[in-house]
Amino acid sequence: MICGDEPDHTYCRPLLSKGLLKGYSLDRYRAFTKDAAEEKRIIFESGRRAEKIEAGTHRVQFEDGGSLEYLTCLMATGAEAFVPPIPGVKEAD
Repeated sequence: MICGDEPDHTYCRPLLSKGLLKGYSLDRYRAFTKDAAEEKRIIFESGRRAEKIEAGTHRVQFEDGGSLEYLTCLMATGAEAFVPPIPGVKEAD
């Protein structure tokens, strides 16, 4: 299962803004199609924000009051940009 508070499922964010400006559809940037998700038995809980992960009971509590039991939990909240090993680049922050 993948959950998030956005209305749509996963997509490639870095390419999104340039592609949409060129008139491409959001479907072009999806991580995988809905058919592929169904084939791999991935369920999307879109529009639901996880509020609390209860590791002891293997439950995710959602902001809307609902909850879900899980076997394995992977929390992916974002990424960090790669900083190339160029002298002085870290001091530019």
